[in-house]
Amino acid sequence: MLELWYRRSEYNLLGSTINVDSGAWVHSHTGIGAGLDSYYEYLLKYYVLAGDMDWLFMFNTSYASIESEMQHDGFHYEVDMDFGKEFVRSRRVSALQAFWPGLQVLAGDIARAEKSHKSLFRLWNKFGTLLKVFQIHCIYDNIVLISV
Repeated sequence: MLELWYRRSEYNLLGSTINVDSGAWVHSHTGIGAGLDSYYEYLLKYYVLAGDMDWLFMFNTSYASIESEMQHDGFHYEVDMDFGKEFVRSRRVSALQAFWPGLQVLAGDIARAEKSHKSLFRLWNKFGTLLKVFQIHCIYDNIVLISV
């Protein structure tokens, strides 16, 4: 956990894949879905379990960056860890992101949790489930145009 933290970008974001031998990032795209979901979850939950303020600091720093750099139109898109919101890598939304509103509640950010949940719930209502991956094409007048 700490070795990944020490390799975060200036935006306080992590890449999706790291070379375990060299410690260099292999892929610089980042998101809150597969590959990174547990990292953020464990930062906050370890703080809750152990009371270690360093872990709360790491979570709060990561959380602020995620909300600032990945949040677009009510969804969290994948961005490049080195460029943040200036380089949206993909408008994919994955079912693994569904943990995020619950983590936001645990962090005490109820307003953003409601917004995140509402966006994901719109997709659930449209398909009756959260499919593995959605590709958001555009949002216009609260209508989400997607492909799966």
